Amino acid sequence: HINLAFMAYDKIENDPITYLQAINSENKTDWENAIKDEIDSLNKMNTWETTSLPEGRKAISTKWVFKTKRNSNNEIIKRKARLVVKGF
Repeated sequence: HINLAFMAYDKIENDPITYLQAINSENKTDWENAIKDEIDSLNKMNTWETTSLPEGRKAISTKWVFKTKRNSNNEIIKRKARLVVKGF
């Protein structure tokens, strides 16, 4: 029964699927803050550096994943955004 509850919960939450959905949603400010937090975290950990792409090479695609986190009382505690690599 627990698995069914979580499946229904995800559908009810209606988290954005794309960046555009997030920044055009009624929770725009929360998602913008979550995106900023993720970028700040990635920069703090020196996850990447800006460089020129070698000739004949393609950049790795990324996408944003958005998730609303709730506590045991089903109250929103935060909204999280994660930048992930596509295709792996």
